[in-house]
Amino acid sequence: MGRLARLTIKDCLHYCFLEGKPNRKLFLKPSDLEIAFELFETVSLRFHVDISGYVLLPNQIHLLLTPRRNPEDLSNFMKTFGRLYTGHFSKTYHIAGTVWRSRFSSSVLQKPDVIMPALLYMEYLPQVLNIRDTAHYPWVSYHHHAGLRNDSFMTPCNAYWKLGNTPFERQEAYKALFAKGCSWQFGEELIRLVNRGWPIAQKDFLEEHNVNPNRIAPSGSRGRPIRN
Repeated sequence: MGRLARLTIKDCLHYCFLEGKPNRKLFLKPSDLEIAFELFETVSLRFHVDISGYVLLPNQIHLLLTPRRNPEDLSNFMKTFGRLYTGHFSKTYHIAGTVWRSRFSSSVLQKPDVIMPALLYMEYLPQVLNIRDTAHYPWVSYHHHAGLRNDSFMTPCNAYWKLGNTPFERQEAYKALFAKGCSWQFGEELIRLVNRGWPIAQKDFLEEHNVNPNRIAPSGSRGRPIRN
């Protein structure tokens, strides 16, 4: 089955994925990553989109996003970010054309028992892809969640807020969760569903939002954990 028509729901988390062209690095210098951070700030404010997780990889960007005003603002955010970053890259390196392989992929992420594993897997990706240990990879939201850095554009999701009553409690609880590892099989299934546009949501939630209840993600196994 190919990719489904995009489904976006206001006030709901979405796992979003954007990939660069094959064999092309998206970030050639640290200043490119800093530009991406600046665009996260300005574009998320412009379109009222919360950023609750991210990782910037050499050829990929993964995001947890929530549109707060209109469902279409999710696409507006991703398209505007992609266009502006392409403009920066083209102007800086004198390369014509888009830097992206194709349009972005996304999936509604609503099942309570999936949100935290999805965030953990996203933040483990530098290790999963053998780039660098997450603790020493600065371009990932783990550092914000663990209290090691304050990313001004970040709005942690409800699952994170439930980890404790104070910032310190939440940060310590999150570091403990992260230390336990995450499932690479779960992550592979997650990315497969995102690429195809399957919502990872409960049936009653989809019915409440007038979505065909048959459009429910097939269940996948969690597999063995990835550890530090």
